[in-house]
Amino acid sequence: MNLKDLEINWKAVKASFLLGCMFLSPIKDANATDNRSYILDYSAQSAIYAQQEEVRAPEMLVASNNHVSGSNYSQQQNDMVLVAKVTGNNVNVRLGASMKADIIGFADVTDRFEIVGCEGDWYKIVYLNQYAYINKKYVREESVPNATMQAKKIGYLVQPTNFYNGADKYASIITTLPAYQNVTVIGEEGYFYHVMVDGVIGYVVKADFKELTKTCVIIDLPRQILRVYQNNREVARFHIITGKKETQTDIGCFKIGHRLTDYQLTPTNFVRYWLQYNGDEGIHDASWQKDKYYTDNSGVAYTNFMKGYGRTYPNRHGSHGCDNMREVDARVVYDLVRKGDNVLVVGPNDLVKLHLVSQIIEEYLREYHISHAPLEIETVKIKKLV
Repeated sequence: MNLKDLEINWKAVKASFLLGCMFLSPIKDANATDNRSYILDYSAQSAIYAQQEEVRAPEMLVASNNHVSGSNYSQQQNDMVLVAKVTGNNVNVRLGASMKADIIGFADVTDRFEIVGCEGDWYKIVYLNQYAYINKKYVREESVPNATMQAKKIGYLVQPTNFYNGADKYASIITTLPAYQNVTVIGEEGYFYHVMVDGVIGYVVKADFKELTKTCVIIDLPRQILRVYQNNREVARFHIITGKKETQTDIGCFKIGHRLTDYQLTPTNFVRYWLQYNGDEGIHDASWQKDKYYTDNSGVAYTNFMKGYGRTYPNRHGSHGCDNMREVDARVVYDLVRKGDNVLVVGPNDLVKLHLVSQIIEEYLREYHISHAPLEIETVKIKKLV
């Protein structure tokens, strides 16, 4: 297959952005042994892709010297762990290795889950402290240092901060992260924390970091996702609906104040669970919202961000600033958090756009059965169509 001058447009934003143009040609490397390998030049940077499909026997996976056979794993080597890196949004996570198995959650493009087994077209993973299954079609296996999967602290940035490639102020800057960006600390070197932000590993200055309470809630506005953490581990996640354009949800770090049940929120709106954290803003169930709005608004929020808005918000189903949830989900959050626990509301950053572009490329390559090395989002840039 000869691929040339392939323009990628994201349909969801109705061609508001030209995401880029890929130029693929045979690799001219003397070490290349397969003429079906291609080099992808994207925004003046390169990533190598192999068109040839990987050959795997059923129930068997080999990656970075880590072997999987059924659900039996060999000893991980050199403190490495095999993970499933998610390449799509709202990917179903199921209780069993079947499309008929119950859906117990969802995965996002920034997620990485430890692989503990393999059953046909499914990986057995560790998902929110339990075993679950995710379809291989929507993930890419990687071998990563075990330390990167162990969160030592969960916190946020107190001011706009450079995100460095190394533990040195002279290291290259990946991007500048906004204030109140959530950060997972995986290590430290001198004056720097080794951190993960939206699936990307780098360094930030320690002085710009503040740790959250042991139990905390992180509300991700671009993705319309609420996550609950306890002792540095994610224990729950749910789709939510936040403020619309006229009444946007405030970004910042707050604390749970009132914690009530069977609360008359407004003269016309009664809620079963109410967790107030910022004036009249809070987390609550919303019987007036249809179930489909939750996943629909996740996509709409992304679209609004890609269109260049400084903030992100759902469509007309957005709230007056509160975080709407299904009643069954709101009950879980209510049971997990207590008064005084932190609620961190996180806005968009440049890494989110880059993840979206890499996701689009991943989906294209998957559709045409082109296997390739993991796409690094730093190789992708966005140009606005004018």
